[in-house]
Amino acid sequence: MDWFEVYRYFLYAVIIVYIGLFLYSILYLEGALSSLYSLLCLASAAYVLGAALQFTSAWDEGIFFGQRIKYFGAASFLCLNFLIAYKVRYRKKLNPLAGFGVFLIPLLSLVLVNTNDFHGLYYSGIKYMEYGGRFFARRVPGPLYYPMVLYSFLIMAFNLYAFFPGWRRGGYGVKNPHFLLTTSWIMPIAILIAYQ
Repeated sequence: MDWFEVYRYFLYAVIIVYIGLFLYSILYLEGALSSLYSLLCLASAAYVLGAALQFTSAWDEGIFFGQRIKYFGAASFLCLNFLIAYKVRYRKKLNPLAGFGVFLIPLLSLVLVNTNDFHGLYYSGIKYMEYGGRFFARRVPGPLYYPMVLYSFLIMAFNLYAFFPGWRRGGYGVKNPHFLLTTSWIMPIAILIAYQ
């Protein structure tokens, strides 16, 4: 068994864990944050499912289908994390108009990704690679790809801004829940920087 097979099974295990967390939070937790957390688990499962489908696909249409699912999960993940960070930071609900503004860019990016075959604005091209008998495709970013990257950085920066003061108030302790909320954004930011 090669590492591609191990990675594929690892992704499926992660999907099962996220679905389990989703079901647990729906069945046993109460409150607005638990509802957002359950949706966040579902969005994370969709993202990992898209990555697994993209990784295990043997043809280009399967890869693009996986990317579409992955972008749905990523857009939902960012928006739901923003809502959680806002609720933790300000202890109140987000204004519906501001919520529409937060969700507008991811919705537009989903439309652009799904209609990219017609305009080429989100992705301008495709690079195909083969490694170890596996077929991979990497899309070349188009002009409207970078506003979504900027949006992702802004959401991640807001999450750090929202969670860091709670960690500071707790004396920078590692047993403080804000420690986990703050440090959980370091790896996604590093990956997003490295990916670009």
